[in-house]
Amino acid sequence: MIRKGWMLVISIAMLLSACGNLEVAQPNASPSQAPQTSSQAPVSVLEIVEEAIGNKQPPKTSAPTSDKQPEPSPTPAPSKENSDAASVDRNTGTLEVHFIDVGQGDSQLVIYYPSDLAKKKTMLIDAGDNDDEKSVVNYLKKQKIDTVDILIGTHPHSDHIGGLDAVINAFDIGKVYMPAVAHNTKTFEDVLDAVANKGMKITTAKSGVELDLHEHLTATMLAPVNDYEDLNNMSAVVHLAFGDTSFLFTGDAEEESERDMLNNKLLKHADVLAAGHHGSNTSSSQKFLDVVKPEYVVIQSGKDNSYGHPHREPLQRFEKRGATVYRNDLSGHIIAKSDGSTIEFRTTTATNSKNTPEAAQNTEPAQQDKGITSLAVNASIDKPEPSQNETVTVTVTLIDQNNNPVPDAQIKLVAKYKSKDTEYTATTDAKGLASIPFRIGRAAIGYEVKVNITATKDNITGKTSTSFTPK
Repeated sequence: MIRKGWMLVISIAMLLSACGNLEVAQPNASPSQAPQTSSQAPVSVLEIVEEAIGNKQPPKTSAPTSDKQPEPSPTPAPSKENSDAASVDRNTGTLEVHFIDVGQGDSQLVIYYPSDLAKKKTMLIDAGDNDDEKSVVNYLKKQKIDTVDILIGTHPHSDHIGGLDAVINAFDIGKVYMPAVAHNTKTFEDVLDAVANKGMKITTAKSGVELDLHEHLTATMLAPVNDYEDLNNMSAVVHLAFGDTSFLFTGDAEEESERDMLNNKLLKHADVLAAGHHGSNTSSSQKFLDVVKPEYVVIQSGKDNSYGHPHREPLQRFEKRGATVYRNDLSGHIIAKSDGSTIEFRTTTATNSKNTPEAAQNTEPAQQDKGITSLAVNASIDKPEPSQNETVTVTVTLIDQNNNPVPDAQIKLVAKYKSKDTEYTATTDAKGLASIPFRIGRAAIGYEVKVNITATKDNITGKTSTSFTPK
């Protein structure tokens, strides 16, 4: 029944494609890429085999600290001449986590080299946007990878799953995980087709799923905890532990997802945090960081991106914690290496990186569609914890399916106070920006005020949200 159900989904997707109903996915409309927010609530269509395995307690962690970004480590990447043993320096083996530079997108490659010289184990989380697929495939081949044991698409935005179909076609794949949510885009359809063409199935990515990568690794999904209207919050969040070291990969999960992980006591400490939503202020909340307590933060965002990622507020929160911050837009590829006790970093700015001048000069402009078919909305607030009667400003960024700014769009902001809802309106400027200042009055202290934002242009609607808590 599972096989038949899955093939039915694929058939429907292909039928819709033939009818011209599937739109081309826009880049994630998070600030990093303002996630491409769908105007409709996510619809669960994936037929999945679910694994519900209890969470394990996090191991004790430790890692060296530094006030400045460390210099690249001289430790060489494993080579064909040296075989897998090149990276093995402990009885338990060596773990490498590669934060692949895909510009304004996400892609993380996990490679475990066992000490017994057995075949290395690999996990790939996201694969950048559609035009990143060749560079991601080549990067994996450069690491002498022929099999991806676990492949995860955190959520259906194109700047995360755009290259997944190429990875599926180019390598042997063990298991594919995606959240149980669909997206009406050609990018999403391409991933489904690639999975179906290999006779595979998709396993639901959700809180409580344990990933069987290797006996020396503990990998658990912490989210999504619930179903969410915003696709960013449907992101698969993965905690990976090796010995006394640990990593947390968050996709584009925002404060709502972070809050649910906190409320359900799912969050764990991690030495290394892959910052949510490309360093957007909609993620990496203070309460979230107070539990995770990262010593290192890696931000995957593109150089001079239109979203302003990473945002000033999360950078300040990371600095306050004393975390060392690495950024793809400044350092190219970032590799973290763990022996189960300590973690060291090295960076490699590649010539095919989107964050190098050569790449920027050679990048062809995206083909423009006629008219707006979808809107991606991002919002940030300048004072997450304002005092009573203080004025706060919400800044909205709006782009279309081609990552172009959308001017003259109508913005409606609804602040949901404890006693009432208050509505404000604005219009985006030529850069697709709108700033909405408002005075919060005597809002209830300690009550989180949800702020819902709706953008409308040419009868196309996009939504997002943020929040603030008066103090």
